Amino acid sequence: DGSLLVSDESEGISKLTLSGGDGPLRVNRSLLLHSKSAEAQFGWLNVSPDGTGIVITGQGAAAVYDLGKKSTLSIITEQPMISRAVWSPDRKWIATGYWNNRVSGGAEAHIFTPDGKRVQKLPAGSCAPAFTPDGRRLILGSTHEYVEWDTATWQELRRHPREASGLDMGLSAFSSAANLMVLQAS
Repeated sequence: DGSLLVSDESEGISKLTLSGGDGPLRVNRSLLLHSKSAEAQFGWLNVSPDGTGIVITGQGAAAVYDLGKKSTLSIITEQPMISRAVWSPDRKWIATGYWNNRVSGGAEAHIFTPDGKRVQKLPAGSCAPAFTPDGRRLILGSTHEYVEWDTATWQELRRHPREASGLDMGLSAFSSAANLMVLQAS
């Protein structure tokens, strides 16, 4: 609808829209979520592909909101060290990454439904998840590799090596046709 969601730790999440018609443009701001509420303390925000939902991660949890109804769909707390949650293109799943700067073992990425039901755990180190535009693959980018997963079977498809100079999670991006994948080197 031409609006912009803005996150600010001190205030929360606001929706910005422009108005003014033929006259001077004005920015209108409406606060959607106030950061003083426990579930709104966040570090990472992702908007659903259809623009009707958001998922926020931070402080050991993920909060899933329906923007149209201005209501909470779920608060996900089952995954320790939760980080970077992303929506699948069909809004069927939310994939959550893992962050532990001590690089200790036992890390997993998790797949949830928007109502908070966990459907899958995938072995991974500290990682950032990303779905391909067609939703057929999930990429988990970690410090040392990218792992591609088939979202129909949750079977591993392939691995792409990566060596980062620090503990950064690997980010990825895709062309709209999902025939080109860009991976962060370091």
